Amino acid sequence: MLKIKNKLLDIPGGWKIRIAETSCMISGSTFSGLINNVLEHLEINGYDAPDNLVEQIEHQIALRLPVNRIEETDERIRSDE
Repeated sequence: MLKIKNKLLDIPGGWKIRIAETSCMISGSTFSGLINNVLEHLEINGYDAPDNLVEQIEHQIALRLPVNRIEETDERIRSDE
């Protein structure tokens, strides 16, 4: 799993992610703002947020960042078993 080294810095392209369940692009001015907006979007649309939502979002954003902005952990993204 990938982690962002410093979530307080702006990132290229901004803090945004596409929500698979609704195909909507959600953004925020900060990482925590993005998380809040995603949670609100999921709730409004009748979806439960997975327990590891923050980790999933962080990993997806880290995939598009330069290597000097990320670090890899030994953790795996949990799937619904």
